[in-house]
Amino acid sequence: MMAQADQDRWAESLKLAFDAEQGLLGCLLINPESYGLASSLVKPEYFTEPLHRKVYEAMAECRRAGRKGSLGELRHALGATALSQDLGGGVTITDYLGRLRDDGTTHLSVSDYARTVRDYWAIRCLIATASVDMAGLPENLLKTAFDKLDTLRMEISDATGTRESIGSIGADVLARAERIADGEEEEPGATTGLPDLDRAMLGYRPGELIIVAGRPGMGKSTFGTSSALATANVTRDGRHCGVGYFALELGREAIGARCLADLAYERANSPTHSAIRGGQIDRYDRDLLHRASQDLQGRALEIDGRSVATVGEIEATCRAMQRRFERQGSRLGVVFIDYLKNVTASDRYRGQRVYEVGEITTGLRDIAKRLGICVVLLVQLNRGVEGRDDKRPTLADLRESGDIENDADVVLMLYRHAYYLRRDMRAADPAQQAALMHELTECENKLEIIIPKNRNGEGEQTIHVFCDIGRSAIRPLARHQ
Repeated sequence: MMAQADQDRWAESLKLAFDAEQGLLGCLLINPESYGLASSLVKPEYFTEPLHRKVYEAMAECRRAGRKGSLGELRHALGATALSQDLGGGVTITDYLGRLRDDGTTHLSVSDYARTVRDYWAIRCLIATASVDMAGLPENLLKTAFDKLDTLRMEISDATGTRESIGSIGADVLARAERIADGEEEEPGATTGLPDLDRAMLGYRPGELIIVAGRPGMGKSTFGTSSALATANVTRDGRHCGVGYFALELGREAIGARCLADLAYERANSPTHSAIRGGQIDRYDRDLLHRASQDLQGRALEIDGRSVATVGEIEATCRAMQRRFERQGSRLGVVFIDYLKNVTASDRYRGQRVYEVGEITTGLRDIAKRLGICVVLLVQLNRGVEGRDDKRPTLADLRESGDIENDADVVLMLYRHAYYLRRDMRAADPAQQAALMHELTECENKLEIIIPKNRNGEGEQTIHVFCDIGRSAIRPLARHQ
């Protein structure tokens, strides 16, 4: 017999499991496309409530039939007889499904609920396994208990693991490479807008976290907006790669002006983004900007203009973006976050910035993997750069946490020599200014993209591109030589 305290804890765990099951089904009713993620973690037998198990099995039936598993399709799968069943108090299964969907608007994701359902199943199995018959020799009882625990450990490992043989993985990779080579499938990495950079890092690839780092004035936001515009253009198959941009640093008007200036760019003849915001535009500028505005209408780019965001809010917004892009016939491929300082961590490590940053970058990397998107995070480097003669940054200059480097698949560091030359000119005497001006003329519009970490390519290398900070334009250097 269980002690009363044990019975109370068991009852509480069942209630928590029941709540998690409701949350999981509610999320799946809101977003049926996420069933694949849930099914990789949860089997029907994991549910404590028979009705929940029946609904989940009906969802699986819809998927096997090639259906999404919307509420209407789910009702057909369950059948009219089941739907009219009275659950008590005049509430039918139809009513219950509607409530699950209505209550499913929560900050938790499908994966969160699925893991909770799976974990409570494992705990119940563990408790049941530990309940052994006390008849027999102690050593035999221990052996039986350990055997049961080993079996449970293997079952849990099977339920939580993602193991594949290397032969299977290699065959899949080769088959995909051949389809890409034959033009039957598009390469999965979305373009950065810079061919040399695409070749170096294979573009913005699903499931990856890309860090773009630099000191103030190096062009982080310019790189972000210009690359986002290029990524959001029409792909080779005529579809759009949907792009999300969290403009945590820039305001709505500022990012709009930068995008207009970028698309209106015609060397020094076109207006700067500050001139656009100040209304300092002539008739020729207006023609350029109207064409740029029309061009913007065709880009699959969504801007989120809040000033701060948590990792959870970013994931929820990305999921909403996914659904909107899918309805428009495209897909969310890349999300830019400008920048790290304005992403807030949970209260777990309050005041311990090193751990907070680690929590944020790990969370963003997990979002990239769960949603199958590329997350591009803009990061400011520490002041150590300023005390060196050569101010080109290194990985050691990533401020606040080594987790930034560890979690990133690719790290891009931006350096503009012209920025420092202009600063030196202000403190130089007339004779020095002439020499500095000559040097500045040579590198005024050059941006170095240093790649100190790259899981998709060679060791450290540097890509040289054209950059006009005032007009928020970044282009391949060859076009402007």
